[in-house]
Amino acid sequence: MDDLSRRAVAAALAVSRNLGLRCSDAPEVIADGSNVLVYLVPSPVVARVATTTALVRKPAEQWLALDLDLAGYLAAASPWSRRAGSCLPVSTSTTASPSPSGSSSSTTATTWRVPMK
Repeated sequence: MDDLSRRAVAAALAVSRNLGLRCSDAPEVIADGSNVLVYLVPSPVVARVATTTALVRKPAEQWLALDLDLAGYLAAASPWSRRAGSCLPVSTSTTASPSPSGSSSSTTATTWRVPMK
């Protein structure tokens, strides 16, 4: 794991503390690309921390807010989708807007509920 990813994990841990979520000292990194996705076990929450996305899509908060809006729309449409015969599984956000992680003013993160089976 490179330094940028380690900082993203630290940011995810800061987000979990800021939100009062229980999280182990060794959360699970489930994706490490333009964003780092960190499963904040044992809480059923994944933090999405903007890493290289923040370098090319400025301001990162605006791009992450778009994702929140789209997920909210799709989650609201989900019952309609089921009536139409298809299922639209959408994870919903635990945050209303992207927020600074607390560990760095230049890091932005969103948090998402892990869908339970």
